[in-house]
Amino acid sequence: MLDVRPQPALHDTVTALTQRLFHEARLLDDERFEEWLELLCEDVSYHMALKSRRFRADRSAPIAVGAGNVFNDNLARLKLRIDRLRSGFVWAEDPPNFVRRVVSNVEVLDADEPNEAVVHSVVVIHRNRIDGQTRLLTAGRTDRWRKGAKAGFSLRAKSRSTIRCCPTATSTYFSRSIQRETMTMRLERIGREPEFSRYMDLKEGWLDRRIFSDAEIYEEELYRIFARSWLFVAHESQLPKAGDFLTTHMGEDAVIVTRQPDGSIKVYLNSCPHRGNKVCFADAGNTRRFVCNYHGWAFNTAGELQGMHEEYCYDEGDIDRKKNGLRQVARVGSYKGLVFATFAEDGPSLDAWLGDFRWYLDMLLDNEEGGTELIGGCIKSVISANWKFGVENFIGDAYHAGWTHDSGCRSMNNGQPFPPIDMDNSYHASVNGHGWEFGTEGVGDLFLLGRPKVMEYYEKIRPKMADRLGTMRSQIFGSVASASIFPNVSFLPGISTFRQWQPKGPMQFELKTWVIVNKAMPDDIKDEVTKGVMQTFGPGGTFEMDDGENWENCTTVNRGVVTRHEKLHYRCGIGRQIDHDTLPGIVYRGQYNDANQRGFYQRWLDMMEATDLGAMPPRPEPRLTGVAETRDLPGLFAL
Repeated sequence: MLDVRPQPALHDTVTALTQRLFHEARLLDDERFEEWLELLCEDVSYHMALKSRRFRADRSAPIAVGAGNVFNDNLARLKLRIDRLRSGFVWAEDPPNFVRRVVSNVEVLDADEPNEAVVHSVVVIHRNRIDGQTRLLTAGRTDRWRKGAKAGFSLRAKSRSTIRCCPTATSTYFSRSIQRETMTMRLERIGREPEFSRYMDLKEGWLDRRIFSDAEIYEEELYRIFARSWLFVAHESQLPKAGDFLTTHMGEDAVIVTRQPDGSIKVYLNSCPHRGNKVCFADAGNTRRFVCNYHGWAFNTAGELQGMHEEYCYDEGDIDRKKNGLRQVARVGSYKGLVFATFAEDGPSLDAWLGDFRWYLDMLLDNEEGGTELIGGCIKSVISANWKFGVENFIGDAYHAGWTHDSGCRSMNNGQPFPPIDMDNSYHASVNGHGWEFGTEGVGDLFLLGRPKVMEYYEKIRPKMADRLGTMRSQIFGSVASASIFPNVSFLPGISTFRQWQPKGPMQFELKTWVIVNKAMPDDIKDEVTKGVMQTFGPGGTFEMDDGENWENCTTVNRGVVTRHEKLHYRCGIGRQIDHDTLPGIVYRGQYNDANQRGFYQRWLDMMEATDLGAMPPRPEPRLTGVAETRDLPGLFAL
């Protein structure tokens, strides 16, 4: 008997048609409807019939409820639908959805007509609502494609639920049928192409709101930023002795940080290589070994596999201990007590990563002999907001303080308002995405701390600070100021809160806060600083609660199905850049400014689009190249 079943298509045809399906899904995911319209020919007929069924409560038998049309449109009506969607008056969802489409199980067969192909596929639609509900919708599709002379394959005709459209003007029709099915499948991550520049125009001063809530953008941040940046993991004062350890995260990767017998510090994944279980559940401590509680695999403080439960069950050659230790990060480095690590084997060194920003960091880390330490442990809190809102607030948003924190400031300081800002003698300074905004009066943040003894202490050591760091930096320290180290560390140098914004999804972060003080500071002054930090920027502090509420509302509101397409304004002070003979970095005059925020997002964009970190441009060209110690700077930098 003659076999008349359709035959599998050639490899090139399969590849071309699969890419067509992926491209259409990406356009719809990104809500690039205008580009999607370009796939349609002028006489397109878009007709989708939907036959519905309901099941009885016991799932015993379906009940047919008839059929109807979801769409029956021509090109003009489709354009009208999209225009109305953009207006926000129709198709609004409450609560709004994030939708992602995954095309899977693609099978391409030769059709009965020349230059045509039949494509069977499955589309899985992942719909994630802002209220936390998640739905997976699946649809089996059968498309019919025709290959044009110039433009490749185009959609031709559709059987049961008909969608007729055309990818190019020279293409002919296609159709596909859609039927609901139940299925299981394996989802694979398909990386977004690096088109992140469309989410911002920093020269014009705007950002796309979707970078604060889009799940796919967040996933790319984990890969492109957190897996490649130098990330803060510890302060050396937290690991004074061999065997001391703490656990933290690099992005969403859990890691263990340990002090070695030779004094070095190692960082490795907190995940057993046997089944992936978490190895260490303690926040910090001292130990000789880590043992996984699942199968008893034991590791020393260097992360090396030492033994296993019932080790006799492994025959010779079954396991190589040297290859089955805890995965080490690629590089670990420290700068004046701050310990950083990176998963990236290549890329800039830690010194190059910090660059000229070391000049500013030394105001916090080296304003007195002996350096700094973290005291009082770590406080962790969870805030339902995107991690970038915390970073950008500390990197440059002095503007919010006099309004958001007015009542808190008055309650802490006998009814006195927030200190006024001298726009002629205050600045924003940005280096490679790190930023420090500051005044030069020397007392604003010390005043906000609300602890007179702390003010007296710093006024007493200020002459020595000037001798050590120069007059300019001694005047900056203690002023109203805030700073961030790219990508996710921030601090208030005069108030002494030091913090890290750990991402936990596009709409949540864990805030870890410490108190940072000079080691040489008397114990009673350290106690005063700790109390001041708790009253201002602790979880129940007068200022911290103000900020958390604002960040949460910014995140949830920006996610609205219409709201997300509106631009955010980042133009404040856009024309106030200056050349300064003492201050390194990209410097803008006036503390009320968006300059550092723009610098942060410029480095965000650099990393999201860079394939080679070593090729990323310095922002700006460094002035301190070859300078190992900023205290030794000659000339104007020693002012």
